[in-house]
Amino acid sequence: MRLRILFVIAAAVLVASAVLPQHSASAYADATSVVHGCSSFSASGTTNAPLVAIYAYVDGNDYVNYVASSGGTFSGSISFPAQPDGTVIIYEAWGGSVADPTFTDPGYWDGEDYYFNEVPCSSAGGPYVPAGWTQHWMTCSSAVFDAPGGNPIGTNAVWAGQSFYVNPATKTDASGKSWSQVFVSSAISPWIPTSCVG
Repeated sequence: MRLRILFVIAAAVLVASAVLPQHSASAYADATSVVHGCSSFSASGTTNAPLVAIYAYVDGNDYVNYVASSGGTFSGSISFPAQPDGTVIIYEAWGGSVADPTFTDPGYWDGEDYYFNEVPCSSAGGPYVPAGWTQHWMTCSSAVFDAPGGNPIGTNAVWAGQSFYVNPATKTDASGKSWSQVFVSSAISPWIPTSCVG
């Protein structure tokens, strides 16, 4: 009798797993180039989500703009009332499946990796080092690329002995080679072989 009950329970679990919807891959947003302005915030980077929220928390108010991703990348900005230089503002970017300015729909964010920084703003604009990136010496010279295993960006390069901020999260290309992003104070942060990061 006990074996029959266990069999029925096992069969019910199998049926439920076949019928119930499976949890999809978690969405992330990795902002690799950001500008923390005093009247705007812009961010671009990589994501596996259909939408990315560009968000700022300013003087007790939420400001958010949802932008569509394309080819695994995103780029967007949000504007808000101008603040004095040095005002501490919270800047965020996260991936989701629905545009929801009220933050109540379950699909607006699934709790996965996102960009967060709480820093004094600058009206001068310009790219800033992304949060969490650390400074490293370059152990070899290399062209810079637009993606892991991608195409060289013009004739630009990093040189052995130079120092750059580097994203600690590496990416692997189709051949298994590891790549790292370096911050070069431009609108984009290019990729170099991780083997060149000291």
